[in-house]
Amino acid sequence: MTGAAEVLLSAYENQLRGLVPQELPWGTVVERDGPLVRIHYGTHGSVDHAALAYGDLAGLIRRQQEIFAARCEPIEWKVHSHNSTLLAESLPYPVISRPSTP
Repeated sequence: MTGAAEVLLSAYENQLRGLVPQELPWGTVVERDGPLVRIHYGTHGSVDHAALAYGDLAGLIRRQQEIFAARCEPIEWKVHSHNSTLLAESLPYPVISRPSTP
């Protein structure tokens, strides 16, 4: 990765990921869980985060599963190509979807 690409990726990770969107549809519920942001849209939900410390990753994932299951909402948890492979390997499929990366 070039120096410029590393700078842009760092800015993306630190300034955009894990933030709550400024404009959300009516009825949307946003919750924080440590480094995660859970967004419930009523019909589905999503999880976003900035860089993760991989301490109790299994517990963090299981907690998200339980919370979304209690609301009967499927989850979208985006894993980007620059994320640690540990995150992608830890997400159970298809309970939490893993969208492809460009």
